[in-house]
Amino acid sequence: MSVRGFVNMLCGGGMALAVMTSAHGAGVASYDISNTLPSGAGGWTHVYDGAITCDDNTGLCNYSGGSGTLNDGVIPTQITDNQLFYGATGPVITLRLDTLSHVNSVQIYGGNPDASSGPSSLSGDFIPGSLTGWSVTIGGQTLALSSVAFGLDCQSGRCDDRVELAGTGLDRLPTDTVVLSAFQGGFLTQVEAGPGFYVFNIGEVGVDSVAVVPEPATYALMLAGLIAIIAAVRVSPSRPCT
Repeated sequence: MSVRGFVNMLCGGGMALAVMTSAHGAGVASYDISNTLPSGAGGWTHVYDGAITCDDNTGLCNYSGGSGTLNDGVIPTQITDNQLFYGATGPVITLRLDTLSHVNSVQIYGGNPDASSGPSSLSGDFIPGSLTGWSVTIGGQTLALSSVAFGLDCQSGRCDDRVELAGTGLDRLPTDTVVLSAFQGGFLTQVEAGPGFYVFNIGEVGVDSVAVVPEPATYALMLAGLIAIIAAVRVSPSRPCT
C-alpha cells in the first residue's frame, strides 16, 4: 500500500484498535455508595475516606470518590470494618476498577469466623451468605443475577456470596465500572427495623476479571501509521484528509 493510500485509510477510520486479554485482572480502586446507612448503624462500623453526605430526614448517606472497608483487602472477623446494609433503602454500589477489564464474576465477602471457635465467633454475625442475588450493570446493560453462597460456614450458611457473569454477555463488555444494585434476600430482622425488613453486611467486594490491553501488533500498526502520517505531511503538508 502506498503512503497516500495508508493515510487515506487512517483518515477514513479504517484502522481498528485490536485488543487482547491479560491474565492480570482488575482491582477495585475506589467505590461510591448511594442510599446507605452511616457507620455505627446496628453496631456495625466501617471506614470510608471519600466524601459522605447524609440526609437528616432519612438518615441515609451517599458516599463518593473514596475507598474504605469494601476494598481494603481485609476480610473481617468481626462486625468492625464490616458495613451493614438495609435492603429496603435500595443501596447502590459503584465499583471503580483500576484497569479496563472483562469481568467474569463479583464476590461479596461477609467475613471469616475464627475456625477455633466456630461460626458464632464472628460477633454473632448470621447475616452473610443469606443474599440470593443482585443486579449488575456494565456498559449501561443491567442483569438481575442469582448468587451462589461460598466460603466458610457462618450461622446462616456460607459466609460469602458470588454472582457469575460468564456467558451473560456482560463478561464480553470491556469496563472499568461495575454497578451493584437491587440486592435480594438478606437476613430478616424484626429487632431494629420491624417485620419484613432485611439486612446484609459486606466486609469486602472482589471481582474476578481479565484485563484488556492492546495487542502487540496494534502498537506496531499505530507506530507505522504515525510514521506514514509524518511522511505524508512532509510530502504534502496542505493535503487534507478526504
